[in-house]
Amino acid sequence: MKQILAFYMGYSEGFNGQNYNSRNVFGSEINTIKLAESLTDIYDIYIFVNIKEEDELVFNNITYLNYYKLDNFKKIDIMVVVRYINYFIYFKNIAKKTFIWLHDVTVQPSYNGQILHNHLYLNNYFLFCLIYIVFY
Repeated sequence: MKQILAFYMGYSEGFNGQNYNSRNVFGSEINTIKLAESLTDIYDIYIFVNIKEEDELVFNNITYLNYYKLDNFKKIDIMVVVRYINYFIYFKNIAKKTFIWLHDVTVQPSYNGQILHNHLYLNNYFLFCLIYIVFY
């Protein structure tokens, strides 16, 4: 059985692998799709994004789900938080390994007009790992 690799897309405009060309998505989202597509032989891949239930689907062996469905998962092996660290406010991090994939110059320290202070998104048990991956 393959490990579960999940990507959290935060409040990016809703998209899936089938409709992203017609949506207002750019580098971060497209890089996530391309990376995920390249890893489907190794992992069961889920992309949690701000989409309506009728836009949920499996496309190119990637499952696209509304991000609130994260609460239904009991096990995630690897979680990649793409840009939006509000993940740590809304969801209990159950992943064995967690990465924050920065596409911007810095972590986005605000959400919904408010600054996220360290105590809101860092827990004693969580190792905050920053990575930056560039695809050309």
